[in-house]
Amino acid sequence: MPETPSERLERRRAERAVRRKRVRQRRLRIGCSAFIILILLAFVGIGIRMIQVSQNTQEMEAEKKPAISVTIDEGEAVGDIAGKLEKEGVIKNAGLFKFYVRLKNEGADFKAGTHLFAENMSMKAVIKELKNASGGGVGVVKILVREGSTLDQIAESVEKATGVSKKDFKAAVTDEALIQKLVDRHPDLLKEVAGKDDVRYTLEGYLFPATYDYNLKEGLPSLITQMVDKCAEVVAPFEGDIQATGHTVNEIMAMASLIEKEGVSPEDRKKISSVFYNRIAQGMPIQSDISVLYALGTHKEIVTFKDLEVDSPYNLYKNQGLPPGPMNSPSEEAIDAAVHPADTNFIYFYADLKTGKVYFTDDYDQHLAWQKEYEKNGTIASS
Repeated sequence: MPETPSERLERRRAERAVRRKRVRQRRLRIGCSAFIILILLAFVGIGIRMIQVSQNTQEMEAEKKPAISVTIDEGEAVGDIAGKLEKEGVIKNAGLFKFYVRLKNEGADFKAGTHLFAENMSMKAVIKELKNASGGGVGVVKILVREGSTLDQIAESVEKATGVSKKDFKAAVTDEALIQKLVDRHPDLLKEVAGKDDVRYTLEGYLFPATYDYNLKEGLPSLITQMVDKCAEVVAPFEGDIQATGHTVNEIMAMASLIEKEGVSPEDRKKISSVFYNRIAQGMPIQSDISVLYALGTHKEIVTFKDLEVDSPYNLYKNQGLPPGPMNSPSEEAIDAAVHPADTNFIYFYADLKTGKVYFTDDYDQHLAWQKEYEKNGTIASS
């Protein structure tokens, strides 16, 4: 029987209602799916952020930890590598490391060999090291000792390069058994300073400034021995001339450590050397701020009158002659200047830090005039 107009209208209303219901259901399904995706993305984002935060924290901590070597075999799987790293304390969680490696699409170019790590390094840093061919050498790290570095500063350089703490380095470099071995190895270099009770560190000044290979397996005694060996090598050609000066090797090294910090050019350094020797010959104290700063154990731009009163054998305002030993690791150029001072009558010098020029004189009034001009104008225009 044909639909009546009212039945047709009712049917169409019903169909529209069904369609609206289906649309709402479809939208609800889409909305739920989108919500679930957003939640998943949020969790992934939080996970990545947690990894990044963990990395930053671990990166800071890693610098304080001892070095660790891990050997990676050719073709070793990422899971096995992660297990080794976790076992050795390089990372905290092997599973998280594997997830991070996959997330970053890493691992294909990890290099076989012995790699050097610090405890709890960041994942980013670990991955970077794993990509290096044998860690730049089989458990070897380069360490630069700069000219004029104190033993404390060298300890900082070692810690920064290797992760071995300053405390551990200083314990090794002051170990009496090691010092005795080095004295026996280089008696002409170290015998005198090793017998002095008033030096801060026996090996201060004898850790020669150069670049060294720190071998993890050989450890700190090997590194320290390298430094002293290099110093002996550099000093050896000067031995005849040192004897001719009437000074000991330790006195020359102490003088060189002063010259290292007071002058820059070879010419100025030899003139500064002559100033210091001339002052000693005349019974005058050397009066070097470098000695006061070393006695204080700090670095500061301005030395006060109170600082000059510090009670220390290294204070060359209160004590005549040279300090008990060198106060930093002098360069070969500074050692040469200490052995071969210029032939002058100078007993004063004043450095213009703005121009780098050093002014020398034997006239105290002239020295004071340069000082007043510098303090007033920030430079010295007169010569």
